[in-house]
Amino acid sequence: MHLKRHATTARHISAVYVISAVLLAAGIAPEIAAHADALSDLRTTLSKLSDQSPLEATVDVKWSNVNKKENSGKPQSATVLFDIELGSGLRMHFSSASLQQADTELQAAIGDADHPTPTVALLGNDVDPLTMEHLLTRGPALLRLLANASAATVSETTLWGQPARELLVQLPQPKSKDVSLKDYQRTVSIWLNADGVPLAFTDHSQFKACLLFLCATTDSTESDRLDVVNGRLVATLVSRDQKLSGLGQNTDSHIVYTLIVQAAKPATKAAGASSIQ
Repeated sequence: MHLKRHATTARHISAVYVISAVLLAAGIAPEIAAHADALSDLRTTLSKLSDQSPLEATVDVKWSNVNKKENSGKPQSATVLFDIELGSGLRMHFSSASLQQADTELQAAIGDADHPTPTVALLGNDVDPLTMEHLLTRGPALLRLLANASAATVSETTLWGQPARELLVQLPQPKSKDVSLKDYQRTVSIWLNADGVPLAFTDHSQFKACLLFLCATTDSTESDRLDVVNGRLVATLVSRDQKLSGLGQNTDSHIVYTLIVQAAKPATKAAGASSIQ
């Protein structure tokens, strides 16, 4: 029996929690071996797309969040634009305008604890150096993501109007001594071109996490468009959605990273910019 899956809709996930459902297993031995080989071939390709050549990128990040239990359920939004240089380390340059907007929000919140601070939240939580480094080093990041995967369902499909292969992988649930994970599933889809190079991937996870009698339910999705720049596999468009309910929370957040990436040039620090190294 052949394992098939035709991808007509992308399934997404955010990368903060690691979990999984039951491993897809069925069919006769030769087919299972072929699927295992597809996963092995992908790992080999990813290891070759982990070049350490310097890169630089301009990053545009748009974030929105709705907390139905705060701020009368009104949506908050923020946008930041900054530059990254990745080489022997990571350097991030933020404009004075972005920092001034965050300072304005913090100043307003001094006398009003309920005053929205979306730019502060965005700068503090979603454009940290580790997140940015992972977007520019998708080869190693995907290898880590697939480290515990043991099988993949393979199907012929199309992506953006071109022939492609989809690898569908179920990831195993992580162990935790303190937190109980219930109804947990994590599924990753990776689309490859004829040469086996990843073009895109989606990651979807959902679960209920309980600590003693306190529980929260999370449904997270991520979708990445990928490209190869100077020997590195990088993300050029990333969309993340997360719904969280429980523990006094009822939030729905959405964030999009758009990256223009190129091989690094001699760095020049713009006047009026702030950097994080």
